[in-house]
Amino acid sequence: MKVFRLWSLMLSAAVLFLAACESTDEKDGGRYSLGTTCRILESRGNFTSFIKALDRSGYRRLVDGGGLVTVFAPDDDAFDSYLEGRYGTSDVDQVPVEELTLLVGCHMIQFAYTTEDFLSFSMTSSEDGTDAGDGSCYKYKTYGRAAIEDYTDPVTRRKVKLFSREKYMPVFSTRMFAKRGISDAEGDYRKFFPDVNWQGADDRLYAGNAAVIESGIPTDNGYLYIVDKVMEPSRTIYKELSDNSGTGAGYSLCKGLFDRISLYKYDASVSKNYAASSGDSLFYFYHWKEPSRTAEIPEIASEWTYHDESGVVFDRPLRYSVNCFLPDDEVLEEYMKEYFSEYGTQTSDDFLSLIPKNAIYHFLRAHVYGSQDLILPSELDRRPVAGVNGEQFRVSSSELRSVTYCSNGVIYGMNKVFEPAVFTYLTAPLFRYPQFSFYARAFNTKNMYNQTVDPNNRFTLFIQNDQDLATAGYSSSEGTGTNGDYAFRSRSGAMNANQVSNLVMSQFVYGTLPELAETDDLRYFIAKDEKTYFYIKDKALYDYSGRELVVKATFDTENGTVYQIDRVIPARVGAYSETGKLPEYEQFKALMITAGLGNNSGGLVTPIADGLVFFPTNEAVIAAKAAGMIPEVVDGDVTELRKYLQYYFVPLKKNKLNYYLLPGLGPEGATEEPYSGTYVTLSEYQNEVDAKTMAIAWNPENPESLTITDMAGNSITTEPGVINLRTNCATYSITTCFDYRTMYGN
Repeated sequence: MKVFRLWSLMLSAAVLFLAACESTDEKDGGRYSLGTTCRILESRGNFTSFIKALDRSGYRRLVDGGGLVTVFAPDDDAFDSYLEGRYGTSDVDQVPVEELTLLVGCHMIQFAYTTEDFLSFSMTSSEDGTDAGDGSCYKYKTYGRAAIEDYTDPVTRRKVKLFSREKYMPVFSTRMFAKRGISDAEGDYRKFFPDVNWQGADDRLYAGNAAVIESGIPTDNGYLYIVDKVMEPSRTIYKELSDNSGTGAGYSLCKGLFDRISLYKYDASVSKNYAASSGDSLFYFYHWKEPSRTAEIPEIASEWTYHDESGVVFDRPLRYSVNCFLPDDEVLEEYMKEYFSEYGTQTSDDFLSLIPKNAIYHFLRAHVYGSQDLILPSELDRRPVAGVNGEQFRVSSSELRSVTYCSNGVIYGMNKVFEPAVFTYLTAPLFRYPQFSFYARAFNTKNMYNQTVDPNNRFTLFIQNDQDLATAGYSSSEGTGTNGDYAFRSRSGAMNANQVSNLVMSQFVYGTLPELAETDDLRYFIAKDEKTYFYIKDKALYDYSGRELVVKATFDTENGTVYQIDRVIPARVGAYSETGKLPEYEQFKALMITAGLGNNSGGLVTPIADGLVFFPTNEAVIAAKAAGMIPEVVDGDVTELRKYLQYYFVPLKKNKLNYYLLPGLGPEGATEEPYSGTYVTLSEYQNEVDAKTMAIAWNPENPESLTITDMAGNSITTEPGVINLRTNCATYSITTCFDYRTMYGN
């Protein structure tokens, strides 16, 4: 049962706030008053440093009844100890006010949360309400927000002022660990926060590095929690990687990859409301593209994890994390220099600048994951990391070099690389060799890379290098303003997404071609666009036009072969009419027009479903007319002629065929079984029993033809090798017509 707990939370918060207002009116009598959070802290006497910090940071009014707030307060010993260790003084006045404001703000959660809220907050519970929530929501929005930052891009040297959103505070419920079957909750938690004073795993709360000593103390304007330590504000993943003395010291190359795809977005609203000086421009700092609900690369520089925080699915920002699995510098450098050696990485000190952004995008997608629950360390021992393209990456907790909890996720430092499937499967040459940049970019259109990473099937891809494409009038470019925006052109002008997709799919074949040097028989192969085909004959490869293709290079990958050929094979976009208007079938076209089935352009009055069409030549039609084999039109009645002509059409949909019946078609070799059978034609009939059928057979001994047999047993063999694959049919040429007087077997 789905339980939208936020509504009940907000309702209880509203009631609490109204009660606080009423208690203020009658506080002299003490009838309703619990005391504001600030007054309760004052009454305890050992929170003077924290209260002084509230005063100096400007939060006193909020905590003293100015709004709903859940406060996690460290006592004087904890607060003074933190200041001494961090600043060398326990005097709050000596701490820079911006840093103090962020620190104190991160101890105050927006709205009011009870102990049970923190322990069980999740979207689900049992139908009868007896099963407590699992505490899967573990982080909550605070009032802490980092100051505006003057930032210089390490790659472009551009100077911008960066605006940050509010930080989220982690409040972990031990129920989360129990629900996930973690046997050693303390061991997992200490990977994130090594110095935590562990208090046990039985319905306990931990706020980052602090243990919650007292929970859910009600106040007039929220709830108060006492913690044993000051909660150090966690940094974002990007900030952590930027620290040369911390985690970033060993993972600077990963940060460098993110820097290559930085994006800064001006925001007029925050500039107006938060700029220190009038006219200052404030920017959000992103990576790859401006984030959306389904961001392609998680925004590691943002306090928020961009899971539709403003939408109705409210638990995403409270629950979801960015999980990073980052190879250390030594491992990453070796991998990048070897894989991209064709770009000159082996001899360049600044080798990251040579790697295409498109390749960086796919590499990072294999290592950084958003829109998912925080992965706990011991869970890595139980299951692999699921890659975005179906990969299964394994790394055990014992193999981790480091584990760093961040405000927007976790960094798992590794001594290995998660190699993306697109780097080893069919598209591997597109990334490894700079001369194939057009296709490397084109496969991003409509996310066509997804179609190349199937490990259970084999594929063939035909490509051309950028120089040969340019000769044919094709080019590509990458936008300078936004990462991942590619423009494509042909001689006809700009190519839209469909045109790019059609071009790629016209050269993408299911199955593996046999060795050319060992193939004498005619073999046909249909491209994935189902409009284009190739064939092999006499140890040579040809396109649909009958022109031989020159293979310049061959690349073997984990799930197929890539052939670099000498020229582009445009997608076939013609339909039935391309055959219907050929001069050798003029007589058949005339019959189709007379019967009301065709038009003067060689097309059909009513389009047919995908299928097979057998075209008799002009000579065949003339001979059949002379022999009385074709119905005559009497008094304008074309019924019999129409029925006769429709017999030459075999619809695929009606016959549930998976392939066009092309001689030798099939990824694993030529066999008779897939191509021989009895099929229903389009010839009109009253019921299934009366259906007009045709037997079709292919024989390896006569590989370039099909044999079609009518219901009376009369057979016709198609012209060898004369096949035209169209967008909605495959057409075959025949030199003999069927006899309408006997073809139905009556």
